[in-house]
Amino acid sequence: MKFTLDEQHPDLQILCQYTRTLPKNLGGAAHGGDEGFECHYLKTPYLQYWSPSQRDALLTAVQEANQKTTEYQFEIVYFEDYEVEFDDDRYWDATFHFKALPKSSL
Repeated sequence: MKFTLDEQHPDLQILCQYTRTLPKNLGGAAHGGDEGFECHYLKTPYLQYWSPSQRDALLTAVQEANQKTTEYQFEIVYFEDYEVEFDDDRYWDATFHFKALPKSSL
């Protein structure tokens, strides 16, 4: 998948600073359906499950980051909790998925 952002983009660096994540944990996802879209995600290995207060704190952090970014406005799409396969064969870190919307189009 082609990313809108790369790990070195200054706006991503700002987002990572405010959300306590690392640019190397950036990934992309495509969502189908009638209103399909592409988005990014950042892994959050420092937590397993998103509590309501953690979600609220992250939403606030993203709003603060958006005040500092120059090219992109970030919008949280959804959260995913840590997950492990039934036989402990594979696991997936908790993540938050977001869109990177060009500020010029807002």
